[in-house]
Amino acid sequence: MSSIAVKLNVNGVIRRFQFQRNQSFDDLVEAALKLYPELPKSVTFTYKDEDGDVIDVSTDGDVLAALAVADQESWTAIRF
Repeated sequence: MSSIAVKLNVNGVIRRFQFQRNQSFDDLVEAALKLYPELPKSVTFTYKDEDGDVIDVSTDGDVLAALAVADQESWTAIRF
């Protein structure tokens, strides 16, 4: 399974890591908490889609949809 770069921006601090495409929302939260231990465990993410709309990500389905947009738009990274 391939991976995509994820860039997390928390209060202006941006960190990057690789995210496997078969990972879940819980895996995304776990990675974020390792990078930003001060985050609440009930964290949600947002990204801007191809239309510039801000999209909430809080489920496995949302993660899959974000990855589909990244593929469709040929993004090399997804920014949350």
